[in-house]
Amino acid sequence: MDETYVHLNYRVKKSWQGPSTSGVSEKISPGKRYIVVHAGSENGFVPNALLVFSTKSKMADYHHDMNSENFTKWLKEKLIPNLSVPSVIVMDNASYHVKQVNKAPTMQNLKATLREWLCSKNIPFEESFTKAELLCLINENKPLPVYETEELLNENGHEVLKLPPYHCDLNPIEMIWSLAKRRVASRNMGVPASEMENLIKECFHSVTTEDWKKCTDHVLRIEEQYRVKDNILENELEPFIINVGSESDTDDTDFYEDIEYLESDLE
Repeated sequence: MDETYVHLNYRVKKSWQGPSTSGVSEKISPGKRYIVVHAGSENGFVPNALLVFSTKSKMADYHHDMNSENFTKWLKEKLIPNLSVPSVIVMDNASYHVKQVNKAPTMQNLKATLREWLCSKNIPFEESFTKAELLCLINENKPLPVYETEELLNENGHEVLKLPPYHCDLNPIEMIWSLAKRRVASRNMGVPASEMENLIKECFHSVTTEDWKKCTDHVLRIEEQYRVKDNILENELEPFIINVGSESDTDDTDFYEDIEYLESDLE
């Protein structure tokens, strides 16, 4: 699953043009932004899970248009009710995907807040402790993180698999976004703002199971390439591991005697 966006004036950059055919005109403003949230697999999009809503945000990053409240609402009302079997939900590490419900205090909190947290956990401390000392106690005793969305999905029989940071190439929906948005751009000629949301939904619904299968197969090949590279790297680096300070029967003097130094090294 993932989120993407489409602007009101999102369209192709080039087109055929003639005496009786108007060409593409570039508008300065991209117009209203539409946020799209969806999920799918090699079996196609999850039925009835599509969410499209407009925003007037001027932020460059569309992630500012989403928050944990909207995302959780989509999970509860759109995704979970339409998952017919227990599933593994693949998602990235956007802040609203990983909202922590048991977050411990940090240095940014007041000293009184740090003390309250320690008292709530029955962790003893001295009244004379500095803020840094209190924080050390918190770091030693804070529990493993619990994430709101992960808890919600687990309660409904699903698992969460978080992507490694900066590895969007392991999420097939990224290629689905590209495909669906190209279809929006090719049809967005003279479409009024009142019909834009319908156009977006039509283009995303036009993505087939075959399209999804191609994308998921592509990601499986990328995963295998990563595995092969990891094994090569591990096998190549193994002979170069040096245990500093370990005992060895080998005299390294001969190794250094074979090194040919340059005059510039001795200056």
